[in-house]
Amino acid sequence: LGMRLERLSGLPQDFPPQGRERLARLREREEEGRHALQGLREQCARTRERLRELCPDQALVAALPRLRALTEQTSTYRQALTDLPLARLRKEQIARRLQEELSRLGPDWDCARIRATDRSVFGREEVERQAATLATCTTALQMARQREFTEKIHAMHQARGRTPLALVDTFGCQQNVADSQHILGMLRDMGCEFTDDAARADIVVMNTCAIRDHAEKRVYGTLGALTHTKKQNPEQIICLCGCMAQRPEVAEKVRTSYRHVDLVFGPQALWKFPELLYQVYTRRGRVFSVENEHGSIAEGMPVVREGRVRAWVSIMYGCNNFCSYCIVPYGRGRERSRAPEKIVEEVRQLAAEGFKEITLLGQNVNSYGKDLPEPWDFADLLRELDKIDGDYLIRFMSSQPKDASYKLFDTMAQSRHVAHQLHLPVQSGSDRVLRAMNRPYDRAKYLDLIGYARKVMPDLVLTSDLHLLPPARYPGGQNGRSGAPGGEAEMVRYAVQHPERDFCPAPRRVCGPDPAGAGGRRNRRHPVAPVRPDGGGTA
Repeated sequence: LGMRLERLSGLPQDFPPQGRERLARLREREEEGRHALQGLREQCARTRERLRELCPDQALVAALPRLRALTEQTSTYRQALTDLPLARLRKEQIARRLQEELSRLGPDWDCARIRATDRSVFGREEVERQAATLATCTTALQMARQREFTEKIHAMHQARGRTPLALVDTFGCQQNVADSQHILGMLRDMGCEFTDDAARADIVVMNTCAIRDHAEKRVYGTLGALTHTKKQNPEQIICLCGCMAQRPEVAEKVRTSYRHVDLVFGPQALWKFPELLYQVYTRRGRVFSVENEHGSIAEGMPVVREGRVRAWVSIMYGCNNFCSYCIVPYGRGRERSRAPEKIVEEVRQLAAEGFKEITLLGQNVNSYGKDLPEPWDFADLLRELDKIDGDYLIRFMSSQPKDASYKLFDTMAQSRHVAHQLHLPVQSGSDRVLRAMNRPYDRAKYLDLIGYARKVMPDLVLTSDLHLLPPARYPGGQNGRSGAPGGEAEMVRYAVQHPERDFCPAPRRVCGPDPAGAGGRRNRRHPVAPVRPDGGGTA
């Protein structure tokens, strides 16, 4: 078009008017083409910037040779497998160097993105396992990012000119109580004060439990009642978290039937609470973070402890047992153990602050350390904690008979600060029912463990959990009194028994319908009475 205009630039005096009009139209088209070309250039520039964000930057390109070198070191690591201490040492060295390389790339890079960029990195099995281990640890950079979101929310609260009030309602086990104390710590750092009145609260957090059906019904009832507080205060933010929120069917029900809930996240996303809450504030929309993640371990989360006597310390998260009646592995993920030095540091600080009773928490504390690179077990942890000076008592829960050992009981007996109290759930006195429950121990092993524990600790206080489902509720069972929990209680002499009746259905259900019907269930409501420790009848 430009060349045609150049040829037509020298027009004679008698050039036809029609030709001049056509030339004017051509010049208009040229101007439009220039504008269109400028727009295309701007669009290309924006696309180039977007590609620069999506493609690896120079830091990643420079790091790839070092990451490939780490992959090549796996041959040395494979040879070291014949010597277990050396193997752990090599694995720890590779993990440390790999973490350093990831830290240089910044908080937005992880193993999955690097692997997708260059599949020659992390190509071997050993480093793949190491990358999976690192994925369970929330880095200091990620926690620093959460603190930035906390500061942003704090600034938003200050700009409103008044102090927001927060309410944290906790359902379920002691692990949920410990999680709620971390949520309280985050809300405190955001500039919130606390209230027990949902009508006055600007932020309501419900930390839920997915174990008992009664607890779920209470949660839904409370969510329904919060519709009235939301109408009175449309700016109120309602959050649902915990094991119940992690279940896909619950998240979908909240999404469709409880539209006044603003934020839903599971236990694995607890450490990201500031970021998720900031998204609710800025996006003005509902936020759901209930992906089926493996879970992580986040150190350095703030905490607000209730009282100055008792403190909860989580030493591990998740469970690998998959008991047939239990939903915990599906809600909290697989087992992840905290580093022992982090636990010792926390307990030492609590003892220095004057706490008298420190309870170690985990879905199965007896399996602590199985996923750690260094050789640690729960007895080793108790022995290390017992070295801390102070006037305090250590308790722990919960335990699994399959992982309990003589070493653990010997450690308890020899320790100054570990209470001679053991919560060891038996669940059933029938070997067949235990197999149906996927509990890998039998009646004889359980009684042997209890006998040895009482031998080394004559003053032991023993508590337990019992399922009151009859044997006929399990596949292949018959009604009858064989293996009934009442006889087990007489032999073991529990101080306290916790009968379990209203469990939520686990993903893998093994129980059949109750042949006795509702009337039979009512008659069996309290078939087991607690037995006094001295064996002198029921308490």
